[in-house]
Amino acid sequence: MTEAVELVESTVTVPAKGDITAEFTLEPTGADQLWILKDSNGLEFDTFHIVFEGVSSGGTSNSGKATLLISLVNTTLEFAKQPGKYDGIDTYDNDNDGLGAIQKCKVKNQAPQVLEIELKANKQTPNGFSFKWVAENSSEGTVYSADPKMRAEPQ
Repeated sequence: MTEAVELVESTVTVPAKGDITAEFTLEPTGADQLWILKDSNGLEFDTFHIVFEGVSSGGTSNSGKATLLISLVNTTLEFAKQPGKYDGIDTYDNDNDGLGAIQKCKVKNQAPQVLEIELKANKQTPNGFSFKWVAENSSEGTVYSADPKMRAEPQ
């Protein structure tokens, strides 16, 4: 009998038409492994849960903006600058156009170990996407993590 594993979520609540910034650390543990993700309080978690207040009843024009700053720690790896829309992540499983919530996903110019992700609600119904972290350096090349997930929930 297999046991269900409950993921630990870091919930970021975005007030209607407001902005919030949340800081996280990410420690790579190796290719295809779940990297250690912690919030600013040092609590370890598996997945992001972004709650956009005022959107389910008032529409996406009420969406505030969530800015997630993720810093690589205890590593020489840097977030991969990639062609296309998203640095530092490789996306898949686009659930109900969850990728549409990403406004920006770029490596900070002067800080290649910091990834800035900006999100806004793009639906009045829950959506999300799955992704792998993507980092690189000259000795290891490109390294992909195992799979965290992002879940957006209008309220």
